[in-house]
Amino acid sequence: MRLLILLGAALAGVLLFLLATASGNTSVFANHYPLLLGLNAALAALLAALVAWQIRNLWRAYRQRAFGSRLTVRQLLELRQNGYTLTRLINDHPELKRMGVAAAYAYAAEHRERYADFFEPDGSLAGPGLTPAEAAGLPEPYRAGGIVVKPA
Repeated sequence: MRLLILLGAALAGVLLFLLATASGNTSVFANHYPLLLGLNAALAALLAALVAWQIRNLWRAYRQRAFGSRLTVRQLLELRQNGYTLTRLINDHPELKRMGVAAAYAYAAEHRERYADFFEPDGSLAGPGLTPAEAAGLPEPYRAGGIVVKPA
């Protein structure tokens, strides 16, 4: 994305230079008209692609009903470590779903070395997890005892 923006800015600079030099000299403008027209078309296509990409991302967020800032696994673990229950998490962050929170906890368990600060000496995640009632109906990997399911 950054590369597209840089390329667009560079192309816009070249076009501005050509426009400035050609506007004062009609013979230069006539000689470079096809080039100027082609570069403008390329910039317009680049901008259209950028807009299409952003619309695609917005559409995906709309379909997933995931607007606003997304919490990372680390942020969820920090909130859990500070005593946030599933109910409080969902009340404070309505974009979260029970399945997503459980998946984040299961992901942390699979990548223990990366999230070692959040594990108790007994191997469980620090802080309250889901209650057995909240975990009912989740797939088996998302009901791991001490990781996902850990009553307060």
